[in-house]
Amino acid sequence: MFELINDSVGNNMTNDEDAVFNVKDTLSSFDRFEEEEPNGFITRDLDNSIKGFQRDNGLRVDGILRPGGETENGLVRGLEQRRADQEDGFNRAMGRLNSSLNTVPLSSADDIDNEDDIDDALSEPVFPKDDVPPIPDRKPEPPPPPEDGEEDRKKRERCAELGIELANARLSLESANESLEDANSRINPSLEEWRQAEREQRRIEGEVAMEVATAPFSRKGKIPFLGVGAIALSGKQRVDEAKVKTAEAKADHEQAKSDVVFYTEVSSNALEQIDSVREEMTDNGC
Repeated sequence: MFELINDSVGNNMTNDEDAVFNVKDTLSSFDRFEEEEPNGFITRDLDNSIKGFQRDNGLRVDGILRPGGETENGLVRGLEQRRADQEDGFNRAMGRLNSSLNTVPLSSADDIDNEDDIDDALSEPVFPKDDVPPIPDRKPEPPPPPEDGEEDRKKRERCAELGIELANARLSLESANESLEDANSRINPSLEEWRQAEREQRRIEGEVAMEVATAPFSRKGKIPFLGVGAIALSGKQRVDEAKVKTAEAKADHEQAKSDVVFYTEVSSNALEQIDSVREEMTDNGC
């Protein structure tokens, strides 16, 4: 099995220009893709064509071809099957031709008595009309690109770079939007947890204060028993634990708010970059 591509082809892939050309040409031979001016860039039509091939052949529908992957192998098998069918059709046609020619051996040429017999022999069909193998549908080779100068070469290279920048910016935007959605979903729950921790802290502080205030004193009413110290120490530990939980809940809420601000800015920057790259691509005629 021969190799169709040497690098991944599809949205957000490396998309080597020659590999993209090969994929487009192969899909065109299966009447799955058509393009007025062939180029080495990924287009929406190409993405739809790849996914259509994957869907029709029971493959994973992701619009991506990887070297040695199931989609590339499917295209290669299709090409090899077409080539085998063409060779088989040619061989069958040649077999019929030879069989037909052998029906009138040279040794029996003397048996042809007149010109009518000769005409009849020559007009005999080599094989039935319905069995004529179809001529393979061949797309004309695209004309070779004109020899461009240094400026045109740099322009093509810049267009390829812009294509990669645009794909990366789109990935950044998608990632930022997902993180922003997650941060927004944490705002209200974290705020409620913080408020609940504060209420619990105040409840424990009041409870401890009451326990210390009502601790038993000595008979003279001046010096508390030694058990008051243990009560106070235990109460302080409980209050400290409640304060730690309150501080953690507050930190989670502040982090959620900070994430919203951060990813909003990242998303905005990605959108600006996408607009900037598209504008430059338009200016360069990419």
